[in-house]
Amino acid sequence: MNDAEVDREITRRGLRWERRDGALVRQWRGLDFAAALAYTVRVGELAEEADHHPDIDIRWNVVILRLVTHSAGGITSRDLDLAAAVDALDGDAASTAGGSNAGTVGEPVSDSCTGGELGSGAGTVGEPGSDSGTVGGSSSGAGSGFDSGSGSSSGSGARRQ
Repeated sequence: MNDAEVDREITRRGLRWERRDGALVRQWRGLDFAAALAYTVRVGELAEEADHHPDIDIRWNVVILRLVTHSAGGITSRDLDLAAAVDALDGDAASTAGGSNAGTVGEPVSDSCTGGELGSGAGTVGEPGSDSGTVGGSSSGAGSGFDSGSGSSSGSGARRQ
């Protein structure tokens, strides 16, 4: 689909998504991290049913979803259909998970997060087939548009059987 067709479909369907950088993008904001996780689980259930999976970014109480059909090189009806299904969660999961759609997609989110929570972390989670690994390294939110602190975390990971 070309950009004009996608924009027409977004309007026709009344979707709460916008077209950005060749994908459909949406931001959802909850009360806290638990609400964001609950919402993400509901989105994941829809994605599994549709066999079409969005990119999901969780930032404390904010979930950013990105839909694009990589094999087609752009947005397709599958993306628009899943976007509509996700929008339908607003009357269901959003109220039970304490969420809303406040703000516009991609605006910087300022919360009470402590340093390092929103940066890009480095470390390993363990080799495939192993039962342990480290989750560590440092992360810095500097320049991310979300947080300017830095911090680190480390620990050991265990693979679920």
